[in-house]
Amino acid sequence: MRHTLQRDGIGIIKGTAVCALILGASIASAQVVYQWDSGVFSERFNNSETTETEDNWVANAFAVVDGGTELLSIDYILGENFTDRPVTAVIYQGVDISDPSAGLTRIQTTDTTITGLRGAVVTITLDTPVDLNVGDVFYAALLIRGVTGDLFPFFNDTIQPQGHSFFDVGPEQGAPYDLDVTDNATVNGGTHPVVGPNVQSAGNTALRVNASATP
Repeated sequence: MRHTLQRDGIGIIKGTAVCALILGASIASAQVVYQWDSGVFSERFNNSETTETEDNWVANAFAVVDGGTELLSIDYILGENFTDRPVTAVIYQGVDISDPSAGLTRIQTTDTTITGLRGAVVTITLDTPVDLNVGDVFYAALLIRGVTGDLFPFFNDTIQPQGHSFFDVGPEQGAPYDLDVTDNATVNGGTHPVVGPNVQSAGNTALRVNASATP
């Protein structure tokens, strides 16, 4: 059975070009915003094969640029209306921005809750800023547990897929997700070993990272 993506009521959220960009400050002291999405979204998605409940893990991979060596927060564009929804934001050290199987090491974890209406941008401030070096690869991930099959928490920009947005679930359908077991992380539009193909189209997940120069 094909997974049903949601395309109703999806419009334009103001954004920028599809790449990791140096932008004006969008939060206090931020100088660099890492993002792949353009701000134009054609679908919302969850990580279920059909209608089952899954722990939903999504991530975007980036290479650190000059002036953006200290990661401060993650901006997440809500695909659903949420009130005090528990989420976990994670920064991983990576090896290859196109291949999470090359190795991901969890280096920072922030547990919090989010509240907002669909389309709102929620800023999740990391409990501890993450200092990296220019050229380092990092993955910024968001885990939302217990997503029912009728909720579609994530926006996907399918205009110009970059191949740096990934998704994952637990080791079997409905199983809990282990943040340190990311072997099944699959590029958007790919075939996942647990939930199969058609989870979403190839594209760029609306998940961005705010950073500044390391003091």
